[in-house]
Amino acid sequence: MRLRRIWLGIGASVLASTAAGADVRPLSPLQGPDGSAIGPDRAGTDQVGSGGPFDPAAKILLAGGEGGEGGEGGEGGEGGVAAADAERDPVAWMTAVEIIVAHYAAGLEAYRAGETTAGAEMFAHGHSEVFADLEPLFEKRGLGALGPAMTSAIGKAVEGVPASEIEAEVANVMSILERAEKEGLDGATSVATRAAVLADLLDRAAAQYGILARVKGYEPYLDGLGFLRAAERIGATLIPEIESRHADAAKSMRAALELSAKAFPGAKRPDERPFETPVLLAAASKAKLAAFGVK
Repeated sequence: MRLRRIWLGIGASVLASTAAGADVRPLSPLQGPDGSAIGPDRAGTDQVGSGGPFDPAAKILLAGGEGGEGGEGGEGGEGGVAAADAERDPVAWMTAVEIIVAHYAAGLEAYRAGETTAGAEMFAHGHSEVFADLEPLFEKRGLGALGPAMTSAIGKAVEGVPASEIEAEVANVMSILERAEKEGLDGATSVATRAAVLADLLDRAAAQYGILARVKGYEPYLDGLGFLRAAERIGATLIPEIESRHADAAKSMRAALELSAKAFPGAKRPDERPFETPVLLAAASKAKLAAFGVK
């Protein structure tokens, strides 16, 4: 039976609450017991059941989705990838891989900036929202080392080790993910596939930017930053490669990347939004339409 829920560093308060018969519910890494998101401003203040304080820096739950249809995302750009699609479709497979890349890239930036709890939570979300549902597929494709690498990174982040140690952990995860793109499915590295995935990531970043208009928390910002970083990673090689044959597509992708970089300028969420949501949504949509013509 697969391990679907992993507690890292269970605190005495949780054990005490369980022993007392409290209604202790599994929490996603960024949710309090009322279902609301936990940002850095609320960390350590939420309650687990009727027991003591919930400290997300000490206790992070990795929970796989029950139906295998994409994990725990769903709002904004956080929708997952269905396992059935990832098994047969190169675009879906690479998208799943890049969503994990996004969470680890953003988590590392947050960790380096001193937001260690948020960094650990991003790593955990990369596991729970994608990997937990696709673990059999990763193993089938000879990528079974990814799960242990991810949980190792999460565990170290939860411990609050120096950023240099987290960088090494993330580098290990990223190296396996790079291999997953190259070896996981025929066609996953084609120009057309990379263009479609880049456009999808830009679309996800734009959707997360829309959430920032009404949500004060840090998590949706980090999600958007991660999608941008994953898109930049693909665009760095793809755009020069297609520029001579698909100049308009390259121009649209570059414009969307530049706007997204202004929307998500770094690890710290800015106080003000540089432009309204439709501006970025339009740029992302233009890039997505252009990607359809890339062969």
